[in-house]
Amino acid sequence: MKKKLGFIVVLALAALTLVGGIYASSADSTASADVKHEVIFSIPVGDKGIHYASDGPDMLIWGPPSMTIAPDGTFWIADTADNHLLHFDSKGVLLDKIDVGNFAVGVGDIEVTSNAIWVLDMASIPPKVVQLSF
Repeated sequence: MKKKLGFIVVLALAALTLVGGIYASSADSTASADVKHEVIFSIPVGDKGIHYASDGPDMLIWGPPSMTIAPDGTFWIADTADNHLLHFDSKGVLLDKIDVGNFAVGVGDIEVTSNAIWVLDMASIPPKVVQLSF
């Protein structure tokens, strides 16, 4: 139940982020006074950041499918197009890059605690959850 609640919270936050992005891109920034947002950092593209798939129907061509905030305030982002988990500090500096190509086909969700990282491999048949230890 706790995992389902966590997943629902992540989905709700993703929806709020999308709504915030839509309002941020409008010409009138006062269009919605109750929606406030702040860009924490921009994710670099390339060797020190995420990748985009330019071809192949199974790849997400629009960017990373998942991110989570660790208990220490750092960010973990799935770079599915390059089969890596990216670990950023709170300022957007890349701390670590974990290759998931040996155990996952396509990471669709991430959960991080102080003891482990869990990834949902949404592209494997059947889908699986993999636990990584620090």
